[in-house]
Amino acid sequence: MTPSPRAVVLPILLAILAAWSPPASAILCPDGEVTLTSPLVRIQLRPGGRSGLAGPKSTIIVPDGLAVDPAHEPIVYLLEADGVPLHRVDLAGGTAEVNAAGTRMRLRPRLTHTDVGIRISDAVFRIDARFAQLDLPAAPPARVKQLVKIGDDCFSAVLACAARGTTVVCRPERNALLRGTVLAGKHQPLAGAMVTVFDDARLESVSVFSQQDGRFVFPPLRPGSYRFRARLVGRADLFRNPVTLRAARAEQLDVTLEPASPEAMALNLPSTHFFAPLLARWPSPTIRGASRFRAATAIRSGAGASGARRRWTSGTPCSRR
Repeated sequence: MTPSPRAVVLPILLAILAAWSPPASAILCPDGEVTLTSPLVRIQLRPGGRSGLAGPKSTIIVPDGLAVDPAHEPIVYLLEADGVPLHRVDLAGGTAEVNAAGTRMRLRPRLTHTDVGIRISDAVFRIDARFAQLDLPAAPPARVKQLVKIGDDCFSAVLACAARGTTVVCRPERNALLRGTVLAGKHQPLAGAMVTVFDDARLESVSVFSQQDGRFVFPPLRPGSYRFRARLVGRADLFRNPVTLRAARAEQLDVTLEPASPEAMALNLPSTHFFAPLLARWPSPTIRGASRFRAATAIRSGAGASGARRRWTSGTPCSRR
């Protein structure tokens, strides 16, 4: 007896469905994503669903106003590769093994070869996640994103990856540090100096201010070459070009700001400084009102302000229209 086509096709379909596993799905974060500090994700690529992944020492600093309770709330861990959900683990709430002090917990989902540990210190959570026997694509990703959702709160980090044989190491793209001290002279710290680095290739700049002891620290930056400027009222601007930052390294840059020349000082005076000379120059109330308005407009506008100040400080009157 010849079997019917339906009797042949149905077992094949059932076998395909049994072997197929749905891809990881994205996580909804209606309130946005808070920064997850993740120093490293290491992926070991092996064929046949035996790849491994480790994301150690990821840190969550819970902002004020958020209440996070990983011991009792459900936890979702998602890994994306180049924007595509790659691996997802769901941990039910209340399944964590918590030590007596309440400072460590171990989450063991039903999936084998999965281990997630959390260390707690006040509002700081350190997460160590390790997964084995994963079916990951053989092509190494350019970027990966870790997303951890605890209850309704999401925390995420994006890392840039580099392949070394069958090992893929992913680190934060911004992993270079720049710090230093602003001084007026030997052992004379300057507070309140604005220190700026310019990334001309990306049309970006980042500014910080020196503290009471003169020290400054930038947030993590991309490795590369930057233009550097330090400025403070009463001091001459200082430039350094280029300042080269290397990956996963901290660079120290100490600078000394010299007193500014009288001309440079005049160009950085506040607008109120120029009102008295203008009032004395134009005694007529009618002219005074018009000139004061023009002076305030010229000084507060970005274009032409320095030229107007040069004319006023040199004694050359502005032309009337």
